[in-house]
Amino acid sequence: MKKRIVMIMCVAVILITAMPAYAVSFSDINEHWAHDNIVNLAEQGIVNGYEDGTFRPENNVTYGEFIKLVVCRYLPEKSIIKNIPGLHWAAGYVSTAEIFKLMPQGTVFLEELDLPITRMEMVKILAIIDSNVTSKEYTKKKELDFIDIGHLPTVYVEYLERAVNRGFILGNPDKTFKPEGNLSRAEMVTILTRL
Repeated sequence: MKKRIVMIMCVAVILITAMPAYAVSFSDINEHWAHDNIVNLAEQGIVNGYEDGTFRPENNVTYGEFIKLVVCRYLPEKSIIKNIPGLHWAAGYVSTAEIFKLMPQGTVFLEELDLPITRMEMVKILAIIDSNVTSKEYTKKKELDFIDIGHLPTVYVEYLERAVNRGFILGNPDKTFKPEGNLSRAEMVTILTRL
């Protein structure tokens, strides 16, 4: 009897260790340029896809989605306020970001949470968080050479300078940054992997 139990346990161990590990898979990212970044953050539980099995990498990211992802990237799950009854689904994430001084109060307003976030607003939030959380100074290694930022106020150029010199932002091959352009889900995960 003992031999049989030992034999069954050995077979069970072999079968369990032979099973493939769970891998994240989305039906619409197989050939996408951000595939590896998407899978990496999905396996960490930082991003997820949609119920239909897609990730929709070219969809715009809203302020609410972006704040949630940044909070989840920087803070332990037990610290996060996930729901404030009667308010927007992302209000708890905004409150968490403010409480933990990731960003000053009023950086993002509840009325903006469903609006697409622009690339410049994303950089502003990341630069503020990077300054507040890491307190790391950066060495200005690279001059900004984007051809489409001449109209930006000085403070936004400083945010962008920090993000570029800390390696969060690379820009586009045509030397544009597209500050008023919306941030896509693929761009978002790529930037989050650089934090």
